[in-house]
Amino acid sequence: DRALEELTGLFIEETDAGPLASIARERRLLGANESYDGPLGSWLLRQGRVTASQLAELIAESGRRAADRLVEDLKSGRDVRIPDSSRFGRYVLIRELGCGGLGRVWLAWDPELRRLLAIKLLAAPGEDLLQRLRREAQVAAQLDHPQIARVFEVGDAHGSHYIAMQYVDGRSLEAGGLSVRESARVIRD
Repeated sequence: DRALEELTGLFIEETDAGPLASIARERRLLGANESYDGPLGSWLLRQGRVTASQLAELIAESGRRAADRLVEDLKSGRDVRIPDSSRFGRYVLIRELGCGGLGRVWLAWDPELRRLLAIKLLAAPGEDLLQRLRREAQVAAQLDHPQIARVFEVGDAHGSHYIAMQYVDGRSLEAGGLSVRESARVIRD
């Protein structure tokens, strides 16, 4: 319905611009509804206006939009205030790209070289995982192929070990809906 479209648009706007930027519009839309007690996402869920999965998708979409704006600001050289919680060593973590057996991969910005990159953070401490991470980096660093991300460095920051590597924009093989066999063929070819 129209009201739900406006509310979900407002939710994305609220997350994009910050809660104060949309408060007047929120009050106008919800002022007559005495049950509104914010925050908007939680209220929409409690009222049955969205499901948990719809709310999760709204949150994810607003995060993607905010990350896209941040990337554009960083690339253009605009002065951007980066919260300390987003800093990881010399890098700026922008958004999570995915996760796997060794850890999570983040889209990141290197302010010194002014480029995007991917940072793979080790999932948990432990000598076995650390050795696997180092071995992965060493093997990948020896390869030179357009289908394999280049490794820039291996290091640790804030007590977490990582691989900094080339960011390749696009969809994952998993997101493409390919079977394991089809994925292997794509990688091979």
